[in-house]
Amino acid sequence: MAKSQALFWLGVLGFLPCLGAFLGIRDPRTSYSVLISAAVSFLGLLATKKVIPVLKTATLRANLFGYDINKKGSEQGEKKIPESLGLAPGVVFLVCIILFQQLHSYDMASVLHSGVCCVGAFALRYALQGIYK
Repeated sequence: MAKSQALFWLGVLGFLPCLGAFLGIRDPRTSYSVLISAAVSFLGLLATKKVIPVLKTATLRANLFGYDINKKGSEQGEKKIPESLGLAPGVVFLVCIILFQQLHSYDMASVLHSGVCCVGAFALRYALQGIYK
């Protein structure tokens, strides 16, 4: 069995108990909350995968790197390793937690209303920024 196929089946086996628990939820509001959490978590994964290469390039350009001391003397020991790559998942985690709090506490209409208000406030700020330079 190929390694990728084994990893796939391991992932499926790990997902089955979660699926069983989700299907056992009787309250529609709770199942909605779990689905929203799963969606935000998946978007967090995609955002982290997108931000890490950008942050890696920026930290290497700023000379924020180290060397793997366990591989000293070998070719891999001379490779530059970015220091602050934990920053990307940390920031995405904080954004996801804030989104969880907003999406779990309110109904969707009030979340959309507050989102529209935020967009309007940013638009007003940038419009006034040109006036008060």
